[in-house]
Amino acid sequence: MKLLLSCGPGLENKETSHLLVVDWQNKDIIDVHECRHKVITSSHKGFTGGNVVDDQLVIANEVEIFKYQLLPLKLIDRYSHHFFNDLHYVTFIDDFYYVCNTGLDTIEIFDKHFKHQETITLIDKFGYHLSHLFQLFKDNFYRWSKKNIKKLGYYEHLQDNIWGKNIRKLLDPLCFHKSKRDLRFQDLRPHLLHPNHIFSYEGEIWVTLWRGGGVLGLNDGKFLVKESGWPHDALHDGVMNHQDFFLTDAQNNRLLVYTKENEPLKFRNVSRLFVTEKKEQGFLRGIAVSSSSVFLGLSARRNSSHWSFARIIEFDRKSLKKIDEWNIPEKYGKMIYSVLDVSHIY
Repeated sequence: MKLLLSCGPGLENKETSHLLVVDWQNKDIIDVHECRHKVITSSHKGFTGGNVVDDQLVIANEVEIFKYQLLPLKLIDRYSHHFFNDLHYVTFIDDFYYVCNTGLDTIEIFDKHFKHQETITLIDKFGYHLSHLFQLFKDNFYRWSKKNIKKLGYYEHLQDNIWGKNIRKLLDPLCFHKSKRDLRFQDLRPHLLHPNHIFSYEGEIWVTLWRGGGVLGLNDGKFLVKESGWPHDALHDGVMNHQDFFLTDAQNNRLLVYTKENEPLKFRNVSRLFVTEKKEQGFLRGIAVSSSSVFLGLSARRNSSHWSFARIIEFDRKSLKKIDEWNIPEKYGKMIYSVLDVSHIY
């Protein structure tokens, strides 16, 4: 098994981030690329989510999209736009790039030449749930109070001078697109719905929503699977593999497994596995699934000194018993976003 990992510093701001290709059986790093930030010169996030398309990799960081050749890793091109803010994921579906523009709670669509085609606003589909709005404003007040006493240092590279961010998005989901403001250097957290991951299934485009608590269809606004939403769970990455659907819950470090019913868009939950004994032992995001194993990426969680490293854990796909574990060398960072199977290329 060969795994590609998108990594970042995690607990401190740095000028670089890394892509790694790991031979899992031998735990050897067989390909690596170091990228220096251009737009935001220093960040703790590094590379975020991406996908393999044919023999290329398309991947994001906070405000850029990258195209890489694989075998070996070689940068082909990089793109940025003024309305990019805290990008979480990019993939290529039916000749179009789909981007989780998480800071604006939108999905951005680009053609294969990276010309912008459309913005899909998620707020008008699932932005007015009363309990989620209450939790959002509670989180917003908490964040504001912490900023006032200088305790949120992870986003010091961003400006915080936009008032009523989420109220403005609720009143007009496209307000920031219309403003023409350069949003790449703005802190727009906490996000209203927090889209994390996009994939295609049964002719529909689906997106996982951290705060929205489910996997939402972009066309009809229906849910493929539904959970409670933040703060009870925080859905991040998903993999559809034959009859099974695997999701990561970053809030509780759980692997959620669903199986398909007789109807194509009907899934039932069959397992909720706690990947770690304690929340402090990691921050679960990325996932890759093979015929026999599930590979999960755990980043260092803030204020967890005993678990300040990133690692990959392998579980048996059928029994969900832990098989193996590997810590990422610290020089490559303490954060993992995507875990991708590149065995067919390497």
